Amino acid sequence: MPCYDSRSDPSYVREEAVAEARKSFLHNSPVAELLCYVLTNTVPSKRAPLLAANSKLACWWKDHQERDAKVAAEKVNAEKSRKARINREIKRLQDSLKG
Repeated sequence: MPCYDSRSDPSYVREEAVAEARKSFLHNSPVAELLCYVLTNTVPSKRAPLLAANSKLACWWKDHQERDAKVAAEKVNAEKSRKARINREIKRLQDSLKG
C-alpha cells in the first residue's frame, strides 16, 4: 500500500499558494508601496506614535524593513558575484594573451 503524502493534496497546495500570495501582496502591492513611502519619509518622532497605535502596522513595517534589507543584501551579493565573474574573465583573457 503506497504512503499518502497530504502535501500533494490539491486543497493543501491551494491553501499554501493562497497563504504565499497574501504574504507577497502585503509587501508587493500599490498599498504596500504607499505605506513604505509614507513611513520611510515620516520623521521618526511622528512615526513612532503611529506604530504604537496600530500593532498590525508596526508588525507590517518591521517585516517590510526586514524584506527590504534582504533584497538589498541580495542585490549587493549579485553585484559582487558579477564583478568577480568579470575579473575572472579578464584574468583568463590576460593569461591567454601571455601564453
